Amino acid sequence: SLCSIVYSVSAQTDVDTIVYDGLDRLYEFHIPASYDGSEEVPLVFNMHGRGSNSYQQRIYSQMDGVADLNNFIVVYPNAEFINNLRQWNLTYEVSAPGVTPVIPDDVGFVDSLIDFFIANYAIDTNRIYTCGMSAGGFVSYFLSCALGERFTAMASITGLPPLSVVDSCPSARTVPVMQVHGTADSTVEYFPFPGYIGVEGAVELIRDRNGC
Repeated sequence: SLCSIVYSVSAQTDVDTIVYDGLDRLYEFHIPASYDGSEEVPLVFNMHGRGSNSYQQRIYSQMDGVADLNNFIVVYPNAEFINNLRQWNLTYEVSAPGVTPVIPDDVGFVDSLIDFFIANYAIDTNRIYTCGMSAGGFVSYFLSCALGERFTAMASITGLPPLSVVDSCPSARTVPVMQVHGTADSTVEYFPFPGYIGVEGAVELIRDRNGC
């Protein structure tokens, strides 16, 4: 079931909750000042890193101003706590409502947010994107595989494809990718490390999967 509770933070900014899979899932969003519903606009999801949250990602990325300049709606979803740390579920394993420990269905949460914004705003469904920093990049890869028919393209800043994406990508549609990384990155290493294929491995995976 879907339910939205809205309270205004500023004229064009809101914090909402949507009830999904028995959980009150929080997200923040920003509507550009030029939006009046007369034309369809892009929708961009901006995903926070491991241990961070939607508010911190909003301040850190400063994407509200970019949305104002380029006339798109930006959404900042908030992850749940897994093992006492706020982080995204990068697997297809989920727990049933009310079962402990909570393993949230983040794919379903984002999918429901897409439906909500399409139902309530003039959204160009051919221009829906996901991006993120660190674990926000990891989950953007994951979402682009799980919801490839919905996302036009994705961008990862110092994030890599999680093993769930390396092993399986159920979406029939290949999603264009922008990968932003540095060889001296101390947040997520550029070169392969245990459990991750590294940036060059990620680019090779994308190239092969997308037929580049």
